[in-house]
Amino acid sequence: MPTDAHAALRAGACVIGVPLAEEQVANLVRFIECLYEANETLNLTRIPRNEAVARHLIEALTVLSVVNVPARSRILDLGTGGGVPGIPLAIARPDCRVTLMDARRKKVDVVRRMGDMLGLENIEPVHARAEDAAMVDRYRNAFDVVVARAVAPLKRLVGWMAPFVAAGGVAVAMKGSDVDSEVDDARTALERARLTLEEIRRTPVPFVQAERSLVVMRPMLRHRYRERSRR
Repeated sequence: MPTDAHAALRAGACVIGVPLAEEQVANLVRFIECLYEANETLNLTRIPRNEAVARHLIEALTVLSVVNVPARSRILDLGTGGGVPGIPLAIARPDCRVTLMDARRKKVDVVRRMGDMLGLENIEPVHARAEDAAMVDRYRNAFDVVVARAVAPLKRLVGWMAPFVAAGGVAVAMKGSDVDSEVDDARTALERARLTLEEIRRTPVPFVQAERSLVVMRPMLRHRYRERSRR
């Protein structure tokens, strides 16, 4: 991996096919600096600093290489933690509105401060539990893309993600390479959440010995759900 963070990010983004302007590259690198500065006082990440560009930035941007995100989409980062993948997505797609939701107020406060420092006007940090926010009209069925990274096992996660996905939208769970058994365990939960498994996209992370699996799910069409319910 190139030793310069800017060069590494440019190269990695090229590999995954996500175009970035120089201003975006600079802001993404600033985000990493903010994240690790905040990490000194609050446990936001355990990923070593020398892997941050690959594991936090390029990995987050793989969502844009796998999923077609229409212009001016509403994106929800559920369980955002330290702002990944939500903040990188907000920087890479300034046309989109990104909601960063977490149940831990301290982390939401940190994410809000980082957004202010980076000059991001297209993010909305929200302190809420998924179960509670799903009952709020402005969030329920309101997002074109719902993404979650390292939040919970898939069989629990799908029930949290599904209420937020708009009709025609998509839910993306970012998982490790060994995801097949987790998907098998989540079959019943997917049915209950009225989500269909569209694909599992395995993507190598440039510069590190790692592979991510993006589990892509979509809301079940109503007539298909009724047919399954009658069986």
